[in-house]
This record gives sequence, structure tokens and C-alpha cells, in this order.
Amino acid sequence: MSQPQPILPPPAGPGNAVISVIDDLQQHLLRPADGSGYIHRIRVDIKRLRAWLHMVSKDARFDWRGCNRRLRDMSRRLSPSRDSQVILDTMAWLQKKADAEQRQALERLRSCMRFDRGGERIDWPAVKQPLAEEVEALRSPAEELDNEAVLHRGLKRCYKRAVREGRRAFGRDGAMEDLHELRKWVKYLYYQLDYVCKTRTGGYGEDKDRFDELSDRLGRIHGLGLVSEKVAQLAAREECTAAAALAVDLIARRMDKLKYRCRGLYEKGFRLSPSKFMRRFA
Repeated sequence: MSQPQPILPPPAGPGNAVISVIDDLQQHLLRPADGSGYIHRIRVDIKRLRAWLHMVSKDARFDWRGCNRRLRDMSRRLSPSRDSQVILDTMAWLQKKADAEQRQALERLRSCMRFDRGGERIDWPAVKQPLAEEVEALRSPAEELDNEAVLHRGLKRCYKRAVREGRRAFGRDGAMEDLHELRKWVKYLYYQLDYVCKTRTGGYGEDKDRFDELSDRLGRIHGLGLVSEKVAQLAAREECTAAAALAVDLIARRMDKLKYRCRGLYEKGFRLSPSKFMRRFA
């Protein structure tokens, strides 16, 4: 006679993964602020939590909109320092794509820029305590909303929204703002799939990787936009005019290539209808 098999507990649901993000952020906030890496990690955890809020929005019995808005505003208080690092990283990337004359121009422009990379201007006491309280309030809802129906509806809704934003961004009248909106929803979808994949084998692994790549390339476009704004500010200065013209041309060429690649990734990543995409959720 075969031996009775032990009853194994069900795998931890995405709600536990959300609580892990809350724990990670709470622990990070207890540490002293230390440069752009510290800021980046806080912003990433906030984005992960906002992705979950959008995932459970239709079933939430708490003020998820207010929570999402407050988290967004707290993240924006950290944006200037993070943007400084993004500009520097993007300029370093541009250097690798440039010819000798363009590299010289970028170096000239870089020497005229000023940055706050380490967050020296951030009022950390005014940020940390409200943020810690806000995310702690999500611990109980994360447990309550951890069920298959809620997650299925939320994931499908986010996929549909990303499809819609992509059509707008790559349409005839698509603008930088539309690409930014697409990036936001692709990133939400990536984080939602990350929660789901932590509790399931197979299914969405390749999709998650593809959305991550699309988000990264859209992020590079965003970085080029920030650099372009900085260059425009310097263009009126006599010592920067010629360098700015070279940089503008380089940025435009790289932007066009990235948009072309992003369109291909979008068309491949969102080739399925929302219903077919959700078949692998089961």
C-alpha cells in the first residue's frame, strides 16, 4: 500500500511578495541616506508598491487612489537627485556612441552642468517618516487582497492599458509624453508579473524579460530627453553653442534608433489579445 503523501501548504501568494517589498523598504529607510543608489532603491520599491495598487484597484476597500497619489508625490521629491544620476549615466552612454568631435562636445557640456546626485537638498526627516507610515498601512490589504480572481483581473487590466498606451505612443501623433506613459505602464506590468512569477513556475518568464527590456529602452529615451533639456539650457551660452548643436544631432539620431527598437519590442511583447495573454495565468 502506498504511503499517504504529506499535505503541502500552498505556495506563498503575491501578497507575501508585496509584504517583502514593504519590509525591504522599511529596513532601507532605517539606514542613513547615502548617495544616488540609496535614492534609486527607495524609488524602485515605491514603483513596485504602486504597481500592486493598480493591480488590486478595482477590488480595494481602502483609499488606494489616495495612497497611490501620496506615494507618487513622495517619489517626486526624490526625482531631482535621481534625474541628475540619469543624466550623467545617459551622457556616459552617449560618449560610447559618439565620434571624436561629438565626445569633445559632450565633455564641454558636461563641464558646464551642475548636479545634486547625493540628495544633499532632500529633507530626509520629512520624507522618511511619512513614507514609512504610508507603506506600513499596506501590509494588511496585501494579505486581504491576495487571491486569484483579484490578481487575474488586475493583470489583465494593466496589460490592456499598456496596449492602449503603446498604440498612442507609436501612432502618427505620438509624442514624448506618450512614450513616458507607455514606459510607466510597461513597468507596472513588469512588476506585477514579477509578483506572479514568484509563486508560479513557467508562464510569464519570457514576457517579463521582454517587458523589462522594453522598459529599459524607454528609460533610455527618457534619459535622452533629460539630457536634451539640459543641453537646451546651455545652448544660449557662447562657449556651449557649437557643442550643443553637435549634441542635439547625436541625441536625435540615437532617439530615432531607440524608438524603432522599442516599437519592435512593443509589437512582439503585446502581440496577443488580453484574453490570450491571460491563459497562462491559470
